[in-house]
Amino acid sequence: TEHRVTADADPDPDDTVRDLLHRPLPTDAPAWRLTVLSGPAPRSYRLALITTHAAQDAANLVTVMEVLLAPADDTPSTSAVALDTGQDRRPAPPRLLDTTAYIWRNTRPHGLWSDPDRPLSGRRHVVWQEVPTGRLRDTARAYGATSNDVHLAALTHAVDRWAAEHRPDADRDALPMMLPVNLRDPAEAGFPGNRFFLARVDLPGGPMTPARRLSRTLPATAPLKDPAYRQSLNRMIRQDPAEYGQLIARTAAPGSLTVVGSIFRIAGRLTYDGDPVERVVPVICCPDGFPLTVGLFLYGDTSTASFQIDRALPGAESIPRLWRRALDDMATCAPGGER
Repeated sequence: TEHRVTADADPDPDDTVRDLLHRPLPTDAPAWRLTVLSGPAPRSYRLALITTHAAQDAANLVTVMEVLLAPADDTPSTSAVALDTGQDRRPAPPRLLDTTAYIWRNTRPHGLWSDPDRPLSGRRHVVWQEVPTGRLRDTARAYGATSNDVHLAALTHAVDRWAAEHRPDADRDALPMMLPVNLRDPAEAGFPGNRFFLARVDLPGGPMTPARRLSRTLPATAPLKDPAYRQSLNRMIRQDPAEYGQLIARTAAPGSLTVVGSIFRIAGRLTYDGDPVERVVPVICCPDGFPLTVGLFLYGDTSTASFQIDRALPGAESIPRLWRRALDDMATCAPGGER
């Protein structure tokens, strides 16, 4: 189903997208909607693809975009695939035990956002923030990090600085953060549904410079980069689904929910009807119980982060700006970076 909306009278097309988010998908149609938002500039428009999370997780949505919008002369890439089918999924027993214990240990409740005296509202601010893709990648390279490390460190810094002013009890030495770990292998690319685990990691909180926070983020995220992490989760899913169900229940408990930071990469060129896609602007979901979710999509020269922020958090609309400022500070202070 395709709808066409003329947005030339709307000075801010982002408001049109926000409005689309509040339109329920029909129950007698596929669980997605494609809307073409045309503006005053010729051959300049937006495609808004909205779907339910139950039908497609973000990794699958990336695959769908790469298949539908790949140029005719390109082979669609597999940006959203996490595992090599030839990879051994049976970690050595000691590594398996250590990794599984680490995963379970990080499901312990923290209660940071479940204070009954300050309940979350379930209503959201929807805000976008752009950043040059090259700046993210250059900063990551300068620190020996990944773009995801840079993103998570900047998000931690933004939340920490906001909390210091508006919610001091959340300004802790360690800020619990959740991030989706993609569990799709090549055979599962494009499959509907959800194939990820919402992992928790405690990132460095407290007052420090963004550059220092990034340096301290690297050892905190290292366990999630170990192949044994995904291998342990896949072993649990395939061999002990009851244990995996218990793990999900612990992860989703109200006292365990926290800020979510995710990142996705679209590697190839995208086009629509012969027109090149200049930017990809995500719209991340934020289920009840989560204070804030952020999804960063890397594509082309300009990458965009989507912020959904609970309206009960005072002054939290500043977090996207603080995130971008932290990224810029990291780039400025990077070894051999911008001055």
